[in-house]
Amino acid sequence: MKLVKALSAVAFAVAATGAAQAAISTNPNVVLSPICGNNAAISAEFISIDGASRIACELSEDIVLQDGDVLASSYFGFDVVWVLKDRSIVKIGDGDRLLAAGEVPASVNVTIEAGVQFRSEDASALVVTRGSTLDIQGTAEEPVVMASKDDNFTGIGEWGGLVYQGFGLTNFCGLDASVACNQEAEGVSFTDQTTGEEFVSYYGGYNKEDNSGTVSYLIIAESGFDVAGSLDPSRSGNEINGFTLVGVGSGTTISNVQIVNGLDDGIEFFGGDVSVSDIYVAGISDDSYDYDFAYNGTVTNGVAIQFGERLNVLNEVLADHVVEASNNDDNELALPLSNPTFNNFYFQSSGTDEALKFKVGAGGQFFLADDVVLGTDILGSDKGCIEITNEDVDRVASGELLVVSNIAECQVGDQATLAPVFPAPADFSWTLAEPLYR
Repeated sequence: MKLVKALSAVAFAVAATGAAQAAISTNPNVVLSPICGNNAAISAEFISIDGASRIACELSEDIVLQDGDVLASSYFGFDVVWVLKDRSIVKIGDGDRLLAAGEVPASVNVTIEAGVQFRSEDASALVVTRGSTLDIQGTAEEPVVMASKDDNFTGIGEWGGLVYQGFGLTNFCGLDASVACNQEAEGVSFTDQTTGEEFVSYYGGYNKEDNSGTVSYLIIAESGFDVAGSLDPSRSGNEINGFTLVGVGSGTTISNVQIVNGLDDGIEFFGGDVSVSDIYVAGISDDSYDYDFAYNGTVTNGVAIQFGERLNVLNEVLADHVVEASNNDDNELALPLSNPTFNNFYFQSSGTDEALKFKVGAGGQFFLADDVVLGTDILGSDKGCIEITNEDVDRVASGELLVVSNIAECQVGDQATLAPVFPAPADFSWTLAEPLYR
């Protein structure tokens, strides 16, 4: 009660100063609070972080974040936690609407400061749309954390995930920039079951160097809720990945990201040329890494740890491929080709399928770290290291598919090809302690 009274006093004092409102509420019943930097409404609930109750600042589809908005971890001495309201796909910018050729949406640039905590549940997701940016400014000492509302990291599929959408290249639209490129983004597109109105989220374009922002020291935990399916049963099964990068260009900077306990993929690249480094993925139920539709960036110091001893209620192993690689489901020969580079890539495989799967025309240049682990799951499944199911093209013969390893079972292509001289292993000491999420 004392906290509530103090909160009211601070809110009154700030309101009396005539402090400017940052975000915009489109619903008169949603009142933005200075305790949330005027960027969100105070929720009726308090959320526990490390055993201490915090004020919950709730973002929803009724709140439109503006260019220059900053989400902080505290205001006026009060620690806050940010919440994505259930059944809300919160978007930065409106670049996911249907765009004409050459049309550029207004740019909205939002910052998340170091130490900010997000706690969300069920059908909730944060989407950065084409033409806008989100800068996540975590540090090793104060990473930004996105997880579910309970005060632990042991759940799975308890909220949606984080999505970046850009104007980067895919092999859906070709290379003719005079033709509008609008590719539907899975997981965040749906039809309203009451009104019949379609809410389709689009990505893609022709800018390889497109910039969607900066991500540094971010933890994503317990993601993968079927957001679109819960809003539209016809789209059921399109869960959101922990971290989804759709058409994201090389101007985007991403490093030091940990993704744990995801019900869908850990990180997936839908086209684009963004490069990422120091990525730690663990405890993912589907594929740890996934790419398709002309992804051509570089993954440096990637790690994947599978928990093949963990079963769901159907007695199924919660782990599939370490990497699932595709070019285009409709056309293996589609250009540009999916042909990224994975440098110093380490994994411990214990899923139900091969560690590395290449299908529907996928290429890739993989230089594995020493002593990757090929294990078995709790049911005794041991599918090996590599599966190639390309039918219309031989990417190995063309040199477009190469896996260099010190383990014979994980070798594909000319092993005389010299792997890069790798730096010391990435420092993941800032990540969550393993017992918290295993």
